[in-house]
Amino acid sequence: EDDFVIDTGQHYSESLIKDQPDVDVRLTWSGLRENIRVCVNLCEELKPKLVIVYGDTYSTWIGAQTARSLQIPLMHIEAGVDYSKTLEGKIRFKVDSLSRYLLAPSKISYENLLNIWGVYHGAIRQYHFVGDLLYEKCLKERVRLRQPITLFTLHHRENLPLLQSYLYDLEGSDKVWFFVHPHTWAYMKEHCIRIPDNISLRDPVDYQEMLHYLDQVKVVITDSGGLVREAYWSGVPFRYLGK
Repeated sequence: EDDFVIDTGQHYSESLIKDQPDVDVRLTWSGLRENIRVCVNLCEELKPKLVIVYGDTYSTWIGAQTARSLQIPLMHIEAGVDYSKTLEGKIRFKVDSLSRYLLAPSKISYENLLNIWGVYHGAIRQYHFVGDLLYEKCLKERVRLRQPITLFTLHHRENLPLLQSYLYDLEGSDKVWFFVHPHTWAYMKEHCIRIPDNISLRDPVDYQEMLHYLDQVKVVITDSGGLVREAYWSGVPFRYLGK
């Protein structure tokens, strides 16, 4: 049977395009209902037997709601990881509640699934401890070449009002590589954010390239949960700017 990869355009950047997706819907983010309608119409055309979503993004939630609307079985990769009161934690909880197949990347997340949803195991839901392929890739790609460089990212919209303050804190320190998310770029232009001389602005990079950058820096400062995870795996000290 055919598999289809649907790219919603979330976190879109030209620099990240390597392999073209089967379907590029490039959602406008004008409203949740409209985006779900677009994906429902697409799935009605493709007629999938299973919808697979990953992580805790807005696109993850749209995919889950699409599967629910059409009563298509849903599989969630990275299930049970975080049920905090953050937006990402709430999305994970809601997606897990709708999923038939829940794939846990760690023993702790697998135990979370059993503790919270265990009564439904078997008949309604299936839980699987599958490990983390990104961890295996991180170990495979590791080549350490540490330099006095700080790697900085900031992309959560609720944190952007603090961006200028963070940049001032980094001024005059070692060299800083600032990988700029597309909507962070837009915020910087709109608010005329001043960039200190020691901070180098860089376009987003794909996962494998980021692993190589992690092996070159001495510290990571970020509000990205994913980047914190990779920094930990790579043995790089980090400061997490999230809640």
